[in-house]
Amino acid sequence: MTSSFAQEKVIPNQEKKYTIQVGYFAPYGTQYGARIGTNILIKHWLEKTKRNENRSHTLSITPRIGYFVNPNIQKNYSLDANLVYRWYKQNHAIHPKIGLSAGYLNSLQNTDGTLSLSDGTITYNTRTLNSFIPTINIGFEKNRKTFIGYYISLFYGKKITAQEVNSAFFGAEIGISFNFKNKNDE
Repeated sequence: MTSSFAQEKVIPNQEKKYTIQVGYFAPYGTQYGARIGTNILIKHWLEKTKRNENRSHTLSITPRIGYFVNPNIQKNYSLDANLVYRWYKQNHAIHPKIGLSAGYLNSLQNTDGTLSLSDGTITYNTRTLNSFIPTINIGFEKNRKTFIGYYISLFYGKKITAQEVNSAFFGAEIGISFNFKNKNDE
């Protein structure tokens, strides 16, 4: 027996697309890195507005992996899943999105180091921090009816760790979406 929720086709003749998102990721506005993820559609439905226009809604999960760095201070590896709600107005190319994310962050922080006077190299001592990061996200996407789209989002949350005091986690992401049509649905 299969789940009717995951396989429900609310809209007839709906094209099924697979999306890969690649983005520039800037936590705290001073660190930089990249994220890559995919979009897994959970539910898609239509609604009629008071002006008799169609408004489309989607709920999806976006698993992502990322890397960002603060040079000579720390390297960070992230893995998260973002639950995203999007709504589309008829004949609008840009549409808003909002999401909740939960993720894991592995940080390699340089704590101190030694300087070699003979050749000038610095050898750093590194400590590892493991954190849980829940965030909220808001943003906009270009309508994904074409092969390439783009998106921008802002995020805010908490970096929760047992190893040090919890802190805020915020920043921005801008990127490109590549949309692939399922050949079996043609």
